[in-house]
Amino acid sequence: MKKKNNEPKKTSDLRERAENAFRAKTGAELASPAGLTQEGASMLLHELQVHQIELEMQNEELRRSEAELETARTRYFDLYDLAPVGYITVSEKGLIIEGNLTAAALLGVSRGELTKQPFTRFIAKDDQDIYYRHRKQLFETEETQACELRLLKSGGVPFWVRLHAVAARNDDGGTMCRVVLSDISDRKRMEREREELTTALRKKNGEMESILYASSHDLRTPLVSIQGFNDRIQKTLEEISFVLAKNEPAEQLHAEIAPFLTNDIPTAVHHIGLSAGKMERLVNGILRLSRLSCAVPVPELLDMNALTGRLVDSLKFQIQQAQATVTVGDLPSCWADPHELEQALMNLLSNAVKYRDPVRPLAIVITGTVKGNYAIYAIADNGIGIKPGHYEQIWGLFSRLDPSGAVAGEGIGLTLVKRIIERHNGDIRVESEPGVGSTFSLSLPRTGTS
Repeated sequence: MKKKNNEPKKTSDLRERAENAFRAKTGAELASPAGLTQEGASMLLHELQVHQIELEMQNEELRRSEAELETARTRYFDLYDLAPVGYITVSEKGLIIEGNLTAAALLGVSRGELTKQPFTRFIAKDDQDIYYRHRKQLFETEETQACELRLLKSGGVPFWVRLHAVAARNDDGGTMCRVVLSDISDRKRMEREREELTTALRKKNGEMESILYASSHDLRTPLVSIQGFNDRIQKTLEEISFVLAKNEPAEQLHAEIAPFLTNDIPTAVHHIGLSAGKMERLVNGILRLSRLSCAVPVPELLDMNALTGRLVDSLKFQIQQAQATVTVGDLPSCWADPHELEQALMNLLSNAVKYRDPVRPLAIVITGTVKGNYAIYAIADNGIGIKPGHYEQIWGLFSRLDPSGAVAGEGIGLTLVKRIIERHNGDIRVESEPGVGSTFSLSLPRTGTS
């Protein structure tokens, strides 16, 4: 109601202002309506009505233009600000002139925080050179350029993007570039996983080739032995049959056959048994490797003092038989599958007992330290030692610490140890001196993120 009461006053004020403006412009008074003729009044009325319609049409056109402008604004917002990729405009000096909401979200900042910021502020340090070359090439050629690098979210979290940039001119004639930012973190992750899988497959293929080669080589020896002694038995049986066919007196037959029965055949059977046992150990070793390759480790945080204590207790009889001493220091925890790590440590401790030096009492010392995110364990002994030239060979399948064969073994223990440690993202090394002893050092991560 108050608004309606003010309308006459507003109209009166507008008229008064209009009359004053007319006098100021022409220096004359407005013509009085009383002085108009009927014809003049009709023409004036006609002009006013036409003018009114023109104003209404202009107002309608203005409203339509405003509606179209609002539609364009909405479309711009949808296409630019809500685009699935980030858009930024960077000045020739490297400052961000503007950016869309997606770009701000990718970088973890508000849209206002982007403006006037150097784009290099958001680029990972190690990838600055990539952007420098990309930008240099863009301004030199003024052709579309693309590159991949890591940007940093608020808080320094890196993520991968692909940059597509084009050079453009601003209103002042200066050069700027418009950049499209596409998040390719998922693609990079899949590429990394594919590379890791490819590497793992290549490693598996290498292991399989190694197993096949070693198997064909090492299994051939006992097979040849079995075949040879089997032929010997066959020949001996033929000789026995020949002797029996003579129909000689019993005493003479017994004298001729006795050497075959007491020497040749038992010796051949004995060697066949040894060869068969060796083959069984080799096959069992291959099966252990195969099971290890197929099994998926289930790592957990391990109390290494408790685990090592259990292993030493399980070897108590062998240690006493060897008249050895085992000293265990305070060991840091690590992240590993308990069953696989027990298997690895059991092999190392058993080797230390088996390959002891007969000229002095065996002493085994187990210590541990921490280096960064890794636990380092050392198993040292004063055994027979290893020649430096054999350091790499001992990790190979069916390789023996004692090539002479004086100590029984299938030559697969250290191969298993190395593969178990590597499966846990660790490393194992050996330092040794013949006649002095050996130290096996292995490192394992202390957390599951290494």
